[in-house]
Amino acid sequence: MDTAKPSSDIEKILPYWQNTLSFTININATDYTSNVKNVTLWHRYSPDNSSWNNWTVYNVDPESPWSILFTGNNGYYQFYSVAADFAGNKEDAPETPDLIIGTDTGKPTADAGNPQTVNQNTVVTFNSSGSSDAISGISSYVWTFTDENLQTLSGKQPQYTFDNADEFLVTLNVTDRAGNWDTDTITIIVKDSTPPTIIHTAELVNIAPGQPVEISVNITDNVGIVSVILYYRSTEEASWKSLSMKQKGGNTWVTTIPGKDVTNDTYYYFFVTDVNGNNATKPENGKQNPYLMSVRLDAEGEEEEGAGIQGWIIGLVAAIIATVGLLGFVYYKKKLKEIKPSEKGVKDKPKIKPRKVKYNRGSCYMIREQTPETSFKVFSDFVKKGAPGLCVTRTNPDEVKEKHKLKNVELLWLTTGREDEHSINPTHIEKMTWTIKEFIKNNRNSAVLLDGVEYLIVQNNFLTILKSLQALEDTVSINKSILIIPISPMAISEKEMSYLERDFVVV
Repeated sequence: MDTAKPSSDIEKILPYWQNTLSFTININATDYTSNVKNVTLWHRYSPDNSSWNNWTVYNVDPESPWSILFTGNNGYYQFYSVAADFAGNKEDAPETPDLIIGTDTGKPTADAGNPQTVNQNTVVTFNSSGSSDAISGISSYVWTFTDENLQTLSGKQPQYTFDNADEFLVTLNVTDRAGNWDTDTITIIVKDSTPPTIIHTAELVNIAPGQPVEISVNITDNVGIVSVILYYRSTEEASWKSLSMKQKGGNTWVTTIPGKDVTNDTYYYFFVTDVNGNNATKPENGKQNPYLMSVRLDAEGEEEEGAGIQGWIIGLVAAIIATVGLLGFVYYKKKLKEIKPSEKGVKDKPKIKPRKVKYNRGSCYMIREQTPETSFKVFSDFVKKGAPGLCVTRTNPDEVKEKHKLKNVELLWLTTGREDEHSINPTHIEKMTWTIKEFIKNNRNSAVLLDGVEYLIVQNNFLTILKSLQALEDTVSINKSILIIPISPMAISEKEMSYLERDFVVV
């Protein structure tokens, strides 16, 4: 006779949070006399882990092994099992559940906060407080971006100091306790705040009165120099005069103070502006603490003696010039007689050989021409040799295709008349730059023609277009492509052309 009740328990399922709504519940059941006949699975549910519904039977398993596939909803569950044997004995319900578990298949919502624009060396606080998860809750916040190397931050509001000027795309990944995840991105724009570095040493100048003086200075900057101004005045004057300095080579900038402004003592200082508008003055507080140029003029007696010697030298030179001129005239008359009548008045014009340029992949070329005929020919030659081609032009693409016989070339029209996948507004410079970059990255060994730089400068400004072109250089070099930019020398100033010559191969 069997009067003993069987026993059972549910095997643990880990982790507590499951990201599936169906899972198998395994049950261990024993009866030492008449054996286990069946096992019943009881469960109850709560959507918030607070209010629970009544215990109900989910299923009865009539044979070993005791295993039941459970399917439910997102939320919280409690389970226990009750075994029955063949003698009719039945296990009592336990005081506490055998198994508690949470189910969550919904992904969280990631919110990386608002874009930020800051200066270099600024501590940026990221904010993911807008992120949420409806059921299991967020377990981790991970931020990743590239600043020279891959950077990884953790936490809801981590901080980071950006030392480099650039535009950074930051990705936030939030993961909930069930393993579901979501991402969001923000852009951090770090503006260049590093001023130019100026190196200069004032010198004692030994000159004659009224003689001009050349001033040079060494300037470096992490981005690029836009202008260098020399301010100067004599110690007897109250107002400052200014001169623009020109780059002589490398980091050296020079200008010349006119002789009429040179006195015994002259104050001066430098004011430098880089591409991003950062300024530097040397010396610091230049107007209040300028350099002093000590000009050592020749003595009066030495000037008179020098003037006498100068007069003698000038007379001698004049006599030599007169003699040479006379001999030249006699020779000319003699040769004129030897010339045949039919040859008189005819000049032999030297033949000008066209400049030959080897266009190499991985380089950017600025071709100076009134109309972009040469540029289109170079571009067409690369395309015919198999290079994927992109032509960004101010002219209607249909006219460009017909005139230059372009085939299998993508064209992007710079126009305010429409904006679709084949056109772009000339004021949307960032979009244009991104489009060209993506084409080059996706089409290695490609050829890109940017026709209409003058139009872009008019619609924006020179510095904006210069930075856009500079941003394309590395992409062109890395992907072994070629960028061809026709430009009319009459459309931009000599100063602006000098900036272009520093970054591009000018033909």
